[in-house]
Amino acid sequence: MSNEEPLRLWRNIPEEMQKRPQWCVCGPEYDRNSPKRPFNPLTRLPASSTDPDSWVTFEEAAQSGARHIGFVLSADDPFFVVDLDTYKSQVPENHELILGVIESYAERSQSGAGAHVVGMGEVASPSW
Repeated sequence: MSNEEPLRLWRNIPEEMQKRPQWCVCGPEYDRNSPKRPFNPLTRLPASSTDPDSWVTFEEAAQSGARHIGFVLSADDPFFVVDLDTYKSQVPENHELILGVIESYAERSQSGAGAHVVGMGEVASPSW
């Protein structure tokens, strides 16, 4: 994949997410032993899920040259994620049901073996 390919694909990320400075990067170029660990590309220090000062803008993440960028969920944003870990070359029926019901943005996970579905709304507390 060329350096331009991720940038082209990342432009499909919804503008509502791109506008929020809740981004980080990851990849073996930041941590060879833990390539999914989030980092701030400007400081090259680990990013924290609870410290907004360690996050960057979408543009800073996208232009960093990192292989992967990530959005940091917070209690202050309207987003939720459904993590589908069994995604393979074909979408199982239950995944199609989820994707067909939720107005969302979906992408393959880093491993290529899963999918992340991002939507806007509140997640209700379970009643059990």
